[in-house]
Amino acid sequence: MAGVFIKEHARAVQIYDNVIVIHLLGASREIKSLWQIEKDIEKNTCCPITVFRIRWKLIPFPYLTYLLYLFCIFMTVRRIRTGGFQPNIVHAHIYSSGIPAVMLSKFHNIPAIITEHSSAFMRGLLPPKEIRKIRYSFRNAHLILPVSSALKETIEAIGIRGNFRIVPNAVDTNRFKPPLKSKHITQIKSILFVGSLLPVKCLHILIKAIFQVKSLRRDWHLDIIGEGPQRAELENLVSKLDLRDYVTFHGQKRQDDVAQLMRDADFLVLTSEYETFSVAIAEALVSGLPVISTRCGGPEELINNENGVLISRNDPIGLAHSIVWMLDNLDIYSAATISQSSAKQFGMDKVGEVLHSIYLDTLASWHKN
Repeated sequence: MAGVFIKEHARAVQIYDNVIVIHLLGASREIKSLWQIEKDIEKNTCCPITVFRIRWKLIPFPYLTYLLYLFCIFMTVRRIRTGGFQPNIVHAHIYSSGIPAVMLSKFHNIPAIITEHSSAFMRGLLPPKEIRKIRYSFRNAHLILPVSSALKETIEAIGIRGNFRIVPNAVDTNRFKPPLKSKHITQIKSILFVGSLLPVKCLHILIKAIFQVKSLRRDWHLDIIGEGPQRAELENLVSKLDLRDYVTFHGQKRQDDVAQLMRDADFLVLTSEYETFSVAIAEALVSGLPVISTRCGGPEELINNENGVLISRNDPIGLAHSIVWMLDNLDIYSAATISQSSAKQFGMDKVGEVLHSIYLDTLASWHKN
Protein backbone atom coordinates (compact mmCIF):
# COMPACT_ATOMS: atom_id res chain seq x y z
CA MET A 1 0.00 0.00 0.00
CA ALA A 2 1.15 3.52 -0.71
CA GLY A 3 2.11 5.48 2.39
CA VAL A 4 5.33 6.96 3.68
CA PHE A 5 4.29 5.90 7.21
CA ILE A 6 4.67 2.25 6.14
CA LYS A 7 8.05 2.94 4.61
CA GLU A 8 9.19 4.58 7.85
CA HIS A 9 8.07 1.54 9.86
CA ALA A 10 10.16 -0.69 7.60
CA ARG A 11 13.14 1.61 8.07
CA ALA A 12 12.61 1.54 11.85
CA VAL A 13 12.55 -2.26 11.88
CA GLN A 14 15.67 -2.42 9.70
CA ILE A 15 17.69 -0.81 12.51
CA TYR A 16 17.32 -4.05 14.49
CA ASP A 17 16.19 -6.78 12.07
CA ASN A 18 16.51 -7.90 8.45
CA VAL A 19 13.63 -6.70 6.27
CA ILE A 20 12.33 -7.52 2.83
CA VAL A 21 9.31 -5.55 1.63
CA ILE A 22 6.59 -6.66 -0.77
CA HIS A 23 5.03 -3.46 -2.12
CA LEU A 24 1.56 -4.15 -3.55
CA LEU A 25 1.10 -1.62 -6.34
CA GLY A 26 -2.35 -2.87 -7.34
CA ALA A 27 -4.26 -4.31 -10.28
CA SER A 28 -3.79 -2.76 -13.73
CA ARG A 29 -5.25 -3.24 -17.19
CA GLU A 30 -2.04 -1.87 -18.72
CA ILE A 31 0.32 -4.75 -17.96
CA LYS A 32 0.71 -7.33 -20.74
CA SER A 33 1.38 -10.37 -18.57
CA LEU A 34 -0.74 -11.71 -15.70
CA TRP A 35 1.60 -10.12 -13.20
CA GLN A 36 4.82 -8.13 -12.98
CA ILE A 37 7.52 -8.02 -10.34
CA GLU A 38 10.34 -5.52 -10.00
CA LYS A 39 13.17 -5.81 -7.52
CA ASP A 40 14.41 -2.55 -6.07
CA ILE A 41 16.81 -1.48 -3.32
CA GLU A 42 15.72 1.22 -0.87
CA LYS A 43 18.99 2.88 0.14
CA ASN A 44 17.66 5.73 2.26
CA THR A 45 18.07 3.82 5.51
CA CYS A 46 20.74 2.54 7.88
CA CYS A 47 21.06 -0.57 5.73
CA PRO A 48 19.63 -1.12 2.24
CA ILE A 49 16.15 -2.70 2.15
CA THR A 50 15.19 -5.04 -0.69
CA VAL A 51 11.77 -4.17 -2.10
CA PHE A 52 9.72 -6.32 -4.48
CA ARG A 53 7.08 -4.19 -6.23
CA ILE A 54 4.28 -6.21 -7.80
CA ARG A 55 1.33 -5.50 -10.10
CA TRP A 56 -1.28 -7.94 -11.32
CA LYS A 57 -3.70 -7.97 -14.23
CA LEU A 58 -7.11 -6.40 -13.69
CA ILE A 59 -9.50 -9.11 -14.87
CA PRO A 60 -13.21 -8.39 -15.59
CA PHE A 61 -14.14 -10.86 -12.85
CA PRO A 62 -13.30 -9.42 -9.38
CA TYR A 63 -13.05 -12.86 -7.77
CA LEU A 64 -10.39 -13.96 -10.29
CA THR A 65 -8.51 -10.67 -9.84
CA TYR A 66 -8.40 -11.32 -6.10
CA LEU A 67 -7.12 -14.87 -6.62
CA LEU A 68 -4.41 -13.51 -8.91
CA TYR A 69 -3.51 -10.95 -6.20
CA LEU A 70 -3.04 -13.78 -3.68
CA PHE A 71 -1.10 -15.87 -6.22
CA CYS A 72 1.32 -13.00 -6.91
CA ILE A 73 2.08 -12.56 -3.22
CA PHE A 74 2.70 -16.29 -2.72
CA MET A 75 4.94 -16.46 -5.79
CA THR A 76 6.92 -13.45 -4.57
CA VAL A 77 7.44 -15.04 -1.15
CA ARG A 78 8.51 -18.24 -2.88
CA ARG A 79 11.10 -16.27 -4.87
CA ILE A 80 12.32 -14.59 -1.68
CA ARG A 81 12.69 -17.91 0.13
CA THR A 82 14.41 -19.55 -2.87
CA GLY A 83 16.89 -16.66 -2.80
CA GLY A 84 17.93 -17.62 0.73
CA PHE A 85 15.86 -15.25 2.88
CA GLN A 86 13.80 -17.31 5.36
CA PRO A 87 11.32 -15.00 7.11
CA ASN A 88 10.51 -15.54 10.78
CA ILE A 89 7.49 -13.21 10.75
CA VAL A 90 5.15 -11.74 8.15
CA HIS A 91 4.22 -8.17 9.08
CA ALA A 92 1.38 -6.69 7.00
CA HIS A 93 0.25 -3.07 6.87
CA ILE A 94 -3.38 -2.03 6.28
CA TYR A 95 -6.34 -4.41 6.65
CA SER A 96 -6.45 -5.16 2.90
CA SER A 97 -3.23 -7.17 3.17
CA GLY A 98 -4.46 -9.09 6.22
CA ILE A 99 -5.87 -12.10 4.35
CA PRO A 100 -2.64 -12.94 2.46
CA ALA A 101 -0.63 -12.35 5.65
CA VAL A 102 -2.73 -14.89 7.55
CA MET A 103 -2.58 -17.35 4.64
CA LEU A 104 1.21 -17.05 4.52
CA SER A 105 1.30 -17.55 8.29
CA LYS A 106 -0.62 -20.81 8.05
CA PHE A 107 1.23 -22.07 4.95
CA HIS A 108 4.76 -21.34 6.21
CA ASN A 109 4.05 -21.79 9.94
CA ILE A 110 5.26 -18.33 10.92
CA PRO A 111 3.33 -15.71 12.93
CA ALA A 112 1.47 -12.86 11.22
CA ILE A 113 1.29 -9.34 12.60
CA ILE A 114 -0.91 -6.61 11.11
CA THR A 115 -0.34 -2.89 11.65
CA GLU A 116 -3.48 -0.83 11.03
CA HIS A 117 -3.40 2.79 9.84
CA SER A 118 -6.62 3.23 7.87
CA SER A 119 -9.18 5.92 8.68
CA ALA A 120 -11.82 3.86 6.81
CA PHE A 121 -12.84 2.42 10.20
CA MET A 122 -13.49 5.88 11.66
CA ARG A 123 -15.23 7.14 8.53
CA GLY A 124 -17.61 4.19 8.25
CA LEU A 125 -16.43 3.36 4.73
CA LEU A 126 -16.13 -0.42 5.11
CA PRO A 127 -18.86 -2.54 3.47
CA PRO A 128 -20.03 -5.73 5.25
CA LYS A 129 -18.03 -7.97 2.89
CA GLU A 130 -14.81 -6.12 3.76
CA ILE A 131 -15.59 -6.24 7.48
CA ARG A 132 -15.96 -10.03 7.27
CA LYS A 133 -12.49 -10.27 5.71
CA ILE A 134 -11.03 -8.00 8.38
CA ARG A 135 -12.72 -9.95 11.17
CA TYR A 136 -11.20 -13.20 9.85
CA SER A 137 -7.67 -11.83 9.37
CA PHE A 138 -7.57 -9.93 12.68
CA ARG A 139 -8.85 -12.97 14.58
CA ASN A 140 -6.22 -15.22 13.01
CA ALA A 141 -3.24 -12.86 13.19
CA HIS A 142 -0.95 -13.22 16.19
CA LEU A 143 -1.08 -9.49 16.95
CA ILE A 144 -2.84 -6.35 15.67
CA LEU A 145 -0.97 -3.05 16.03
CA PRO A 146 -3.23 0.00 15.59
CA VAL A 147 -1.29 3.26 15.47
CA SER A 148 -3.50 4.89 18.13
CA SER A 149 -5.93 4.03 20.91
CA ALA A 150 -8.62 5.97 19.03
CA LEU A 151 -8.26 3.61 16.06
CA LYS A 152 -8.28 0.53 18.31
CA GLU A 153 -11.49 1.66 20.00
CA THR A 154 -13.14 2.32 16.64
CA ILE A 155 -12.18 -1.13 15.37
CA GLU A 156 -13.59 -2.77 18.49
CA ALA A 157 -16.76 -0.65 18.29
CA ILE A 158 -17.73 -2.30 15.00
CA GLY A 159 -17.36 -5.76 16.50
CA ILE A 160 -13.88 -6.71 15.30
CA ARG A 161 -11.73 -8.49 17.87
CA GLY A 162 -8.04 -9.26 18.00
CA ASN A 163 -4.96 -9.25 20.18
CA PHE A 164 -4.26 -5.49 20.14
CA ARG A 165 -1.22 -3.43 21.07
CA ILE A 166 -0.70 0.24 20.20
CA VAL A 167 2.47 1.08 18.24
CA PRO A 168 2.71 4.62 16.82
CA ASN A 169 4.06 5.70 13.47
CA ALA A 170 7.75 6.50 13.25
CA VAL A 171 9.54 9.77 12.46
CA ASP A 172 13.07 10.06 11.11
CA THR A 173 14.72 12.27 13.74
CA ASN A 174 17.78 12.72 11.53
CA ARG A 175 15.55 14.49 9.02
CA PHE A 176 12.91 16.12 11.23
CA LYS A 177 14.55 18.14 14.00
CA PRO A 178 14.53 21.69 15.38
CA PRO A 179 16.76 24.33 13.77
CA LEU A 180 20.30 24.41 15.13
CA LYS A 181 19.90 28.05 16.17
CA SER A 182 16.96 29.77 17.79
CA LYS A 183 14.60 31.22 15.22
CA HIS A 184 15.01 34.87 14.44
CA ILE A 185 11.89 36.69 15.59
CA THR A 186 10.22 38.07 12.51
CA GLN A 187 7.24 40.31 12.08
CA ILE A 188 5.49 37.84 9.76
CA LYS A 189 4.75 34.48 11.40
CA SER A 190 4.67 31.30 9.31
CA ILE A 191 1.65 29.00 9.67
CA LEU A 192 2.05 25.57 8.08
CA PHE A 193 -0.37 22.92 6.81
CA VAL A 194 0.94 19.56 5.58
CA GLY A 195 -1.38 16.95 4.10
CA SER A 196 -3.29 15.71 1.09
CA LEU A 197 -5.86 18.13 -0.31
CA LEU A 198 -8.80 15.86 0.34
CA PRO A 199 -12.28 16.56 1.78
CA VAL A 200 -11.45 14.68 5.00
CA LYS A 201 -8.68 17.22 5.73
CA CYS A 202 -11.30 20.04 5.85
CA LEU A 203 -8.83 22.60 4.57
CA HIS A 204 -11.69 24.95 3.65
CA ILE A 205 -12.21 25.38 7.42
CA LEU A 206 -8.63 26.63 7.77
CA ILE A 207 -9.03 29.04 4.85
CA LYS A 208 -12.26 30.44 6.30
CA ALA A 209 -10.56 30.78 9.69
CA ILE A 210 -7.63 32.76 8.36
CA PHE A 211 -10.09 35.00 6.53
CA GLN A 212 -11.40 35.85 10.01
CA VAL A 213 -7.83 36.33 11.28
CA LYS A 214 -7.08 38.72 8.43
CA SER A 215 -9.76 41.09 9.67
CA LEU A 216 -7.90 41.32 12.98
CA ARG A 217 -4.22 41.23 11.99
CA ARG A 218 -1.94 40.59 9.05
CA ASP A 219 1.34 39.49 10.62
CA TRP A 220 1.18 35.93 9.29
CA HIS A 221 1.43 33.79 6.15
CA LEU A 222 -0.04 30.33 5.50
CA ASP A 223 1.99 27.74 3.56
CA ILE A 224 0.05 24.73 2.29
CA ILE A 225 2.12 21.64 1.49
CA GLY A 226 0.38 18.83 -0.35
CA GLU A 227 -1.52 17.88 -3.45
CA GLY A 228 -4.95 16.43 -4.14
CA PRO A 229 -8.26 16.66 -5.99
CA GLN A 230 -9.47 19.69 -4.02
CA ARG A 231 -6.57 21.96 -4.95
CA ALA A 232 -8.38 23.96 -7.66
CA GLU A 233 -11.45 24.38 -5.44
CA LEU A 234 -9.32 25.55 -2.52
CA GLU A 235 -7.32 27.96 -4.67
CA ASN A 236 -10.60 29.41 -5.93
CA LEU A 237 -11.75 29.90 -2.34
CA VAL A 238 -8.50 31.69 -1.50
CA SER A 239 -9.01 34.00 -4.49
CA LYS A 240 -12.65 34.61 -3.64
CA LEU A 241 -11.74 35.65 -0.09
CA ASP A 242 -8.89 37.86 -1.37
CA LEU A 243 -6.24 35.85 0.47
CA ARG A 244 -3.78 35.29 -2.36
CA ASP A 245 -1.14 37.47 -0.69
CA TYR A 246 -1.48 35.48 2.52
CA VAL A 247 -1.61 31.87 1.28
CA THR A 248 0.86 29.89 -0.83
CA PHE A 249 0.12 26.46 -2.30
CA HIS A 250 3.44 24.62 -2.65
CA GLY A 251 2.13 21.30 -3.97
CA GLN A 252 3.77 17.98 -3.14
CA LYS A 253 7.23 18.22 -1.60
CA ARG A 254 10.03 15.76 -0.84
CA GLN A 255 10.44 14.81 2.81
CA ASP A 256 13.66 16.82 3.08
CA ASP A 257 11.83 19.91 1.83
CA VAL A 258 8.95 19.35 4.26
CA ALA A 259 11.45 19.00 7.10
CA GLN A 260 13.07 22.33 6.18
CA LEU A 261 9.69 24.06 5.92
CA MET A 262 8.87 22.78 9.39
CA ARG A 263 12.12 24.18 10.75
CA ASP A 264 11.24 27.54 9.17
CA ALA A 265 7.62 27.59 10.36
CA ASP A 266 6.23 28.91 13.66
CA PHE A 267 3.39 26.42 14.11
CA LEU A 268 1.38 23.72 12.32
CA VAL A 269 -2.39 23.60 11.87
CA LEU A 270 -4.41 20.46 11.15
CA THR A 271 -8.18 20.66 10.54
CA SER A 272 -9.07 17.05 9.73
CA GLU A 273 -12.41 15.42 10.39
CA TYR A 274 -10.70 12.08 11.07
CA GLU A 275 -7.10 11.05 11.73
CA THR A 276 -5.91 7.69 12.99
CA PHE A 277 -2.57 9.20 14.04
CA SER A 278 -1.31 12.15 11.89
CA VAL A 279 2.26 11.74 10.76
CA ALA A 280 2.33 15.47 9.93
CA ILE A 281 1.70 16.32 13.59
CA ALA A 282 4.34 13.85 14.80
CA GLU A 283 6.89 15.28 12.34
CA ALA A 284 6.03 18.83 13.42
CA LEU A 285 6.39 17.97 17.11
CA VAL A 286 9.74 16.24 16.55
CA SER A 287 10.74 19.44 14.67
CA GLY A 288 9.87 21.44 17.81
CA LEU A 289 6.71 23.06 16.41
CA PRO A 290 3.58 23.67 18.49
CA VAL A 291 0.40 22.44 16.83
CA ILE A 292 -3.23 23.45 16.59
CA SER A 293 -5.36 20.40 15.76
CA THR A 294 -8.97 19.36 15.71
CA ARG A 295 -10.17 16.64 18.05
CA CYS A 296 -10.37 14.01 15.33
CA GLY A 297 -9.00 10.80 16.84
CA GLY A 298 -5.26 10.16 16.92
CA PRO A 299 -4.13 13.79 17.44
CA GLU A 300 -5.83 13.83 20.85
CA GLU A 301 -3.16 11.38 21.99
CA LEU A 302 -0.32 13.54 20.62
CA ILE A 303 -1.29 17.07 21.70
CA ASN A 304 -1.09 18.39 25.26
CA ASN A 305 -0.74 21.75 27.02
CA GLU A 306 3.01 21.78 26.47
CA ASN A 307 2.94 21.33 22.69
CA GLY A 308 -0.29 22.77 21.31
CA VAL A 309 -4.02 23.33 21.34
CA LEU A 310 -6.95 21.03 20.57
CA ILE A 311 -10.12 22.50 19.06
CA SER A 312 -13.52 21.30 17.86
CA ARG A 313 -14.00 20.09 14.31
CA ASN A 314 -15.72 22.21 11.65
CA ASP A 315 -15.45 25.42 13.66
CA PRO A 316 -13.72 28.18 11.64
CA ILE A 317 -14.45 30.85 14.24
CA GLY A 318 -13.00 28.75 17.06
CA LEU A 319 -9.98 27.97 14.90
CA ALA A 320 -9.50 31.66 14.13
CA HIS A 321 -9.45 32.45 17.87
CA SER A 322 -6.89 29.69 18.44
CA ILE A 323 -4.66 30.97 15.62
CA VAL A 324 -4.76 34.51 17.05
CA TRP A 325 -3.94 33.13 20.49
CA MET A 326 -1.04 31.08 19.10
CA LEU A 327 0.38 34.09 17.24
CA ASP A 328 0.44 35.99 20.53
CA ASN A 329 1.78 33.15 22.69
CA LEU A 330 4.45 31.36 20.70
CA ASP A 331 7.03 32.28 23.33
CA ILE A 332 5.44 29.98 25.93
CA TYR A 333 6.48 26.90 23.93
CA SER A 334 9.95 25.36 24.06
CA ALA A 335 11.06 23.85 20.76
CA ALA A 336 13.68 21.74 22.53
CA THR A 337 11.20 20.36 25.07
CA ILE A 338 8.59 19.58 22.42
CA SER A 339 11.15 17.88 20.18
CA GLN A 340 12.84 15.81 22.90
CA SER A 341 9.58 14.56 24.35
CA SER A 342 8.17 13.62 20.93
CA ALA A 343 11.37 11.95 19.72
CA LYS A 344 11.15 9.59 22.71
CA GLN A 345 7.73 8.46 21.49
CA PHE A 346 7.99 8.56 17.70
CA GLY A 347 11.72 8.46 16.94
CA MET A 348 12.56 5.79 14.38
CA ASP A 349 15.00 4.07 16.74
CA LYS A 350 12.39 4.01 19.54
CA VAL A 351 9.60 2.59 17.35
CA GLY A 352 12.04 0.09 15.84
CA GLU A 353 13.08 -1.01 19.32
CA VAL A 354 9.44 -1.55 20.30
CA LEU A 355 8.74 -3.59 17.17
CA HIS A 356 11.91 -5.65 17.67
CA SER A 357 10.78 -6.46 21.22
CA ILE A 358 7.33 -7.43 19.90
CA TYR A 359 8.92 -9.74 17.33
CA LEU A 360 11.02 -11.48 19.98
CA ASP A 361 8.00 -11.95 22.27
CA THR A 362 5.91 -13.15 19.33
CA LEU A 363 8.46 -15.76 18.28
CA ALA A 364 8.92 -16.98 21.85
CA SER A 365 5.15 -17.40 22.23
CA TRP A 366 4.78 -18.97 18.77
CA HIS A 367 7.45 -21.63 19.35
CA LYS A 368 6.12 -22.36 22.83
CA ASN A 369 2.72 -23.20 21.34
